[in-house]
Amino acid sequence: MNAWGTLISERLAAVVAAAIILSLLGCGKSPPPPTEWAPAEVSQPSESVLPTTEMVGGDTEPPSVPAGLRAELRPGASQTPPSPPFAEVAWEPSQDDTGVAGYLVYRDGVELGSADALVYHDSSVQPNRSYAYTVCAFDAAGNKSEPSSPLNFTTPRPNQPLRTEAATADHTPETPPNPSPSMPPPSAPVNLTRSFNHQKKEFSLQWSPPADGSPVSSYKILHTMDSGAKVGEEFATTTSTDYTFSANRLKQGRNAFRVQAMDAAGRGSPPSAPVTVNMPGQDQ
Repeated sequence: MNAWGTLISERLAAVVAAAIILSLLGCGKSPPPPTEWAPAEVSQPSESVLPTTEMVGGDTEPPSVPAGLRAELRPGASQTPPSPPFAEVAWEPSQDDTGVAGYLVYRDGVELGSADALVYHDSSVQPNRSYAYTVCAFDAAGNKSEPSSPLNFTTPRPNQPLRTEAATADHTPETPPNPSPSMPPPSAPVNLTRSFNHQKKEFSLQWSPPADGSPVSSYKILHTMDSGAKVGEEFATTTSTDYTFSANRLKQGRNAFRVQAMDAAGRGSPPSAPVTVNMPGQDQ
């Protein structure tokens, strides 16, 4: 091989060697163009949607209990076709050392949802039903307050006008005076019975007005945890002669109910004869 051939061979060998070195070092190649934006590297949340205590500096103090619960039945937004009315539940703000993050709304002990504001719209209410609402506040650490005092709210019958006055948990409207104060209080309601809807898990109470035709403006449903020997505490109020409620509102054991008729002056009749509901334990 002459000198010219030797020079070409030496330079070709140097080029090949340099290419091998660059390949080993990962140089000389451009990365392929991305097909989508690369997601930011963020930590995945835990099972709970609420922040943990460690994420907010060890806060363990829950907010104060919400107060001032009130509810009113509002007409649906659409008129053509008509949409069903909804219950507007509102309350006063809770206080917290780091700030309230939101509220959890419960109906008959079952969580309906959460709210950032001081109002919640329950669009699943049915006519001629009674519901018990409670509200809990929570902060950014996930600390929950105790539940509020329950608000018993009764919807009207389908052919009755919507309520124009809000029902409240902390205030009972004044009762108008009886136009005939010399009249005796109403007599006791009669024929109190109960029934159970297995599909909806709801109890219904039905009764008849006083047999002597005493004027009645409303009825109080009384509840106690015994055979009915005690009169019991107020469970709900209604203007009709039937009342439906969720089985979730009852406690384990023997629940006794009586009904008391009320006149326009707020005077009550003797309680009716009781009916009982036996609620088994969770393991039965």
